[in-house]
Amino acid sequence: MFDKASFLRGNLLPTKPACVIEGDSQYIIEQHFPEIYDDTWLVKIEGKASIRILTRIPVKKVRVSGVGVSFNCLIEDINILGRVALTIK
Repeated sequence: MFDKASFLRGNLLPTKPACVIEGDSQYIIEQHFPEIYDDTWLVKIEGKASIRILTRIPVKKVRVSGVGVSFNCLIEDINILGRVALTIK
């Protein structure tokens, strides 16, 4: 359970939350998402999970960026695990 005070006013609390720690940052992940849109996401690429920025591009593709080299791929080529709802550094 998360404290409402941790989230910005007007933002919905995650309905299916998870916590991920990567380096010096802690991420609260919303695992329930009806669609994928431009934002920061937890993704699994070739068996390894990491926090990445996804940008939708036509047709059913995304640009994956955030660590190392950016690349474009089909949405189906990566496993999207959840959207970052809150970052704690």
